[in-house]
Amino acid sequence: MKNEELKNKKKTFVYLYYALYNRLDEVITQVDGICLSFGKIINNNGLFEVDVKHLIPIIDDLKRMDDTPNLILSIGGWGADGFSRAVEDDAKRSHFISSIINVLDEFHFSGVDIDWEYPTTSSGGINSNGEVDKHRFTLLLKEIKEQFESKNKKYTLSIACSMSPKFYEVKEINNYIDYLNLMSYDLDYGTNINVHLTSPHHSSNTLMDLETGVKAFIESGISSEKIIVGCAMYARKCKTKNITTGISNEHTEFNTIKYSDMENLIKSGKVTVLFDYVAMAEYAIDIEYFYSFDSVKSINEKVKFVKQNNLGGIMAWEYNQDSKEHVLLKEMLKVGD
Repeated sequence: MKNEELKNKKKTFVYLYYALYNRLDEVITQVDGICLSFGKIINNNGLFEVDVKHLIPIIDDLKRMDDTPNLILSIGGWGADGFSRAVEDDAKRSHFISSIINVLDEFHFSGVDIDWEYPTTSSGGINSNGEVDKHRFTLLLKEIKEQFESKNKKYTLSIACSMSPKFYEVKEINNYIDYLNLMSYDLDYGTNINVHLTSPHHSSNTLMDLETGVKAFIESGISSEKIIVGCAMYARKCKTKNITTGISNEHTEFNTIKYSDMENLIKSGKVTVLFDYVAMAEYAIDIEYFYSFDSVKSINEKVKFVKQNNLGGIMAWEYNQDSKEHVLLKEMLKVGD
C-alpha cells in the first residue's frame, strides 16, 4: 500500500529491530508500514550523517517478498547519541537532512521516523544541549518537511515519542509530521513496585496509561488522527518479594522477555493469568515472579480506543518478539477493519 492510500484508514505499523531479526512471515505484508530500526547517526568530521549498512541484509530480504509494505527508516532509538549535535546550527541540520534524504532515495524507503529519546534530556547517556533542543527538534522536522516538498518527495515523516509532551513543541510539530508514534509501553519505569508495563486505561496499578498520554498530547496541540498508539510485543518479568497478588508487590529484579516466551509460559500452565478490568491490562504470577504484558485482550481494547477517539492507528515494538503465530500483530491488524 502506497503512502497516498494510507490517508483515510486506521493504520498498523510495526518496528523491526535489526539486532533481534530472525524471520519474515507473510503476515508482515499486511501492515501499512515497517519501521526498520535503527539507522545510526555517525560523526563525519563534525558533520552528522545516517548510516544503514547494517540494515542492508534485511532490506534485501524485504524486497524479495511478493508484496513488500511501505518501508520506513527509523533513526535513533534509546541511548542513540548524535541528534543534539546534528541539529546545533543551520549548516549541521542541512547536512544531516541531506544525508537522510540520500538514504531514503538510495534504498527506496517510503518515509523516515525520527526516534530521538529525548530532546532536552541526557537520559540514556546521550549528549544534550538542554532546553534549546526542544526548538531545534522542531526546526529539524520543519526543515525535513520543507526539503521533502521542495524536492517533490512523497515521503512520510513520523516521530517516536515519550508519553510526556514536555519534551516537544507539540503544537508546532503538528504542522510537519504525518504520524506521532506514542511509545505507550515501558510505563513501569521509576518504581520498585510491580505496575503495568502498558495499559489502555488508568487504575491503581498504573504509573501511566495510554488514555492519559493521548489526552495530554491532544490538549498540547497534536491532531488526534496523527496519533499512533503503541503495543508491547514483550513482557516484563519481575522477581518479587512476598508475592501475593503480584501486582503492587515490591520487586527485586526487573527484566524483559519476548512475548513468545510469555505465551509459552502461559500454555505450560506454570503461571496464573490475571486481568485488571479497570486498566484493561493482563498480567500473571507464579511463586516467584510477576509478569506484565500486552495480550490479545488488551490490544483489542487499544484497537477500540483508536476507533472511538479518531486516532490514526496502532504500532508495536517489536515484530520479532511476537508469538510464532503472530497473535498480537493479527489482533492489531483489526484496527483497519
